[in-house]
Amino acid sequence: MSASWWFVIGLVALIASCVLASARQSLQRMSRARFETLAQRTGREGVARRCARILEDVDGHAAALAVPRVLCSLCVALAAVMWIGALRGSQTHGWVEVGLGLGIAVVLIWVFGVVLPVAVGEHAGERVALLGSRSIRVWHTLMAPARGIAMFLDEVVRSPSST
Repeated sequence: MSASWWFVIGLVALIASCVLASARQSLQRMSRARFETLAQRTGREGVARRCARILEDVDGHAAALAVPRVLCSLCVALAAVMWIGALRGSQTHGWVEVGLGLGIAVVLIWVFGVVLPVAVGEHAGERVALLGSRSIRVWHTLMAPARGIAMFLDEVVRSPSST
């Protein structure tokens, strides 16, 4: 595949990672009361009902968004390594391509997967969660089979710490 395609794949994955991370940070940082008020102000019962479901399990919805975000971040890293390899004309990827690609990916993922989403969550959390409420609910539903793992791990950590 050409360097251009690897660049496009990496860019799309980076944008998706940023959107998912922003939605996750928004859920974790939003004011529940303000979120509920915004949902009611839409005047649409479906939106209000969807937002109420999110408020029933904010942590679960945030955790569900983390899985596709991690996958997107891994795609960014892979695309960056492949992009560097394609630019260098390498048939095989050695430590140089891996080091340069991962170095670029780490910086991009930190800026667009951590710093920007934290700012979005801090300053526009309720609005972002409201705008993304449908996809947030879809990811929560899709990740339902994994909730058992999360609940098990939560219990494992809770048990020793509660004594």
